[in-house]
Amino acid sequence: MEIIKSEMTELLDHVEFKLLAKEKIGEALDLLGKSLNELRGKVSFDSWKQMISNCYPQHSISRILFQDPLTRRAFQKPRGYAGDAIMMDLVYATESQLGLSTDNSLTEFGRNLYSQVLQFSACKAVLSRKQLIAKTLDEVASKINRPRILSVACGHLREAENSKAVLEGRIGRFIALDQDMESLQCVKSKFTSYGVEPIHASVKDILLEKFNFSDFDLIYSAGLYDYLKDPVAISLTRILFEKLSPGGRMLIANFLPNHQTVGYMEACMDWWLIYRDKVQMKELLSSIPEERIKNTIVYNDVDQSVVYLDVLKA
Repeated sequence: MEIIKSEMTELLDHVEFKLLAKEKIGEALDLLGKSLNELRGKVSFDSWKQMISNCYPQHSISRILFQDPLTRRAFQKPRGYAGDAIMMDLVYATESQLGLSTDNSLTEFGRNLYSQVLQFSACKAVLSRKQLIAKTLDEVASKINRPRILSVACGHLREAENSKAVLEGRIGRFIALDQDMESLQCVKSKFTSYGVEPIHASVKDILLEKFNFSDFDLIYSAGLYDYLKDPVAISLTRILFEKLSPGGRMLIANFLPNHQTVGYMEACMDWWLIYRDKVQMKELLSSIPEERIKNTIVYNDVDQSVVYLDVLKA
C-alpha cells in the first residue's frame, strides 16, 4: 500500500510539472489517466479510495485541475452529487462554446484544460449517448403515430434538441421525470412548447407506485442506473417494464467497469459510479418473466465506456 501511495504521489508530481509548463496538456492528462487506471488495478477498492483521500485533495495538482469547470464541479458537487445536468451541459458544449460560462474565474489555461478533458472517452461516450437517444426517439416516432415517451432522470433533456420528432411535434406525450427541480425548470422553459411535460418524482416515488402513468411506447434512462445498487435497479426495471405498452421499448444506459476514464473520474473528480457489464445489464431483467420479453439486445458503445440494454415488450 505504501509503495502504491508513493507511486501516486510521484505521478501527481510529474503530471503537475508538465501542466505547469503549459505544453502538451493533452499528453499530460493522457498520462495521468492511464497511470491512475494502472494504480487502481493494483489495489483493492477500499485501499484505492483510501489512497485517493490521502493523496489527491492535499496535492497542489488539484488546484490546477480545478481550473477545468468539469473537474471542479464534479468534485465540489453544488447540487449534492456529481454528474448533474449542468455537468452534462458542459460535456455537450461545442468547440465554439468552450469557455462560455457564468463562471468568470475560467482562465485561458482552464479553457484549454477543459477542451482536453472533453476528449476523454467518458465525455465522448456521454455525447454519443445523447445522440443515440435522440436517434431512438426518431425511430420510435417513425414506427408509431404520436408515441408516448417517458424519460427517467431526464436532466435537461438535451437529447430532445437533436430529435426531429420532438421538434416537429410528432410525439404524442412526452413525460420528463426528475427529482431535481432546477433541472425540471430548465426543461419547462425549453421544451414545454414542444409538448414535453416535466414531472417532479424520484426513484423512490416510482418504486412506491406514486408515479401512475403507463402505456408508454418508449421508456429510457440515460444516467440514472450508474447510481443504483442492484436490488433497486432490478425493482425499478421491472416497474418501468410494466409501464410499457405491448410492443413498447425500454432503453437503459450504464457505464462499463474499467473504462478508460475511470481512474481520473474517481481520483480527480470524486465521481463514483456503479458499473455494469453486459451480463450484469441482463440481470436487471431477472424479475421479469421471460415470456413477457419479445427481444433483448445488449451492446457496448464504440468508446467501450457505456453499455446499453435495449428491450422490447411482448
